[in-house]
Order: sequence, then C-alpha cells, then structure tokens
Amino acid sequence: MKEELQGWQHKLNQSPCRKCPSLAEHRAHYAEVKELQGRIRTSEHDAQRSQGEYRRRMHALRGVLEELGFVEGAVPNEKGQLASRIYGENSLIVTQAIADGWLEELTPAELAASLVMVTAEDRNRDRPRERRRFPTSSIALAQKRLRIIYYRFSAREKERGEENLRPLSSDYVNFTYDWCNGRPLTEMQAPIDVELGDAVKALKGLYSALRQIEWAVSDRPTLRKLVLKARECLERDVLTRV
Repeated sequence: MKEELQGWQHKLNQSPCRKCPSLAEHRAHYAEVKELQGRIRTSEHDAQRSQGEYRRRMHALRGVLEELGFVEGAVPNEKGQLASRIYGENSLIVTQAIADGWLEELTPAELAASLVMVTAEDRNRDRPRERRRFPTSSIALAQKRLRIIYYRFSAREKERGEENLRPLSSDYVNFTYDWCNGRPLTEMQAPIDVELGDAVKALKGLYSALRQIEWAVSDRPTLRKLVLKARECLERDVLTRV
C-alpha cells in the first residue's frame, strides 16, 4: 500500500496541473460543472416524473370524456366538438344541457338565471345552506337538471382522481333574473353575504359565456336566437356591449 501510495504521489507530482498558475480557478470551475451536472440529473428525473403524471392525467381525462359520451375512440364526437367551443371549468355541464335539449323551453331571462348557476363562482361555500325560492318553476326545474348533470359528471371524475368541475352556485339566480327583466340597479340588492361588485362580476362572466354559446350553437337556430336574446337583456347599465 505504501508503494502504491508513492506511485500515486509521483504521478501527482508529475502532473502538469501541479504547477498550473490557474489551479484554484480550475478547481472552482470543476466544482461548478459537477454541481450543474447534478442539477441536470435532478431536472431530468423531475421531467420524467412529470411526463408520467401528465400521461396518467391524460389517460384519466380521456376515460372520463369517453364515459360521458364526449369522445369515441380517442376522437371527439359531435358533442365533444361542441364542448371544445365553450370555455370554462363547467363547459361539459353546459354542453350536456344543450345536448339534452331542454334549454329551449326557457325564456331569455330564465336561461340567463339558469346558466349563471354554472358560470358563477360560489364565494360562500362554507356557510349553512338555506332552501332558496327561485323566481319561476322553470328555473327551479333547470336547477334540478343541472345538479343531476353535475353530480353524475363529478362522480366520474372522482373515480379517476380528476376533479375539475366547479360546484353550482345559486347565489346570483334571483339577481340575474331581475336584471334581465329590466329592474333598476338602484332597486336591486346583492345576494345575502355577497358584495354587489361580486354580483356584477357574475353577470359579466355569464355574458362572456353566452357569447361563447351563441357562437358554438350556430347550427341550432332556435337555441342560438334564445341565447342572443338572453345576452341582449344583460346589456344595460354597468354591463354594456363591447
């Protein structure tokens, strides 16, 4: 072992690096290279793990869409193509309601008041729930139908570990219905525990969704005309057409 150590010491003494004036700088560079190589290996590992997670999510989401009838053989069908033209967390619910064909039974104000349940965000989910009285029986029926779609779809998502749907909100139904029927803003009150600004924001989100739906259902003239009227009844006061 002593002889081996002497041999290594001799090689070290004969090395050109021994007398290099930039030895300290080169050592620092070498340490930096080793650190960067370690970071590259870690990043490659993270990338592989992310790719695996993306593949898992893609497989799960495709399975959900196939089970719910939006995709056939990994290709979007007519309902799937309709859903692709409507943006938002709950676009699948809106698409299913359109496919079921009962939206045409509503008046423009009832359509707006029904769809705001899907497009608006409930900002008070933790408060005790109270039974709400809806402006019309048609809106009450629409709420039941939307809830059925939501629970059926969300159950499929939970089974595959992909929960993307947002719970329905009934906070702005009466506010939206009154707005669409021309009630002055000065006579309207925001929903309980909700700021007036949030209510107006919900109307703006609904307006944007109606514009998307109007474009998406261009091949359904009856529904498109109804959506157009619902959108137009929103266009007043702080909500003006842009």
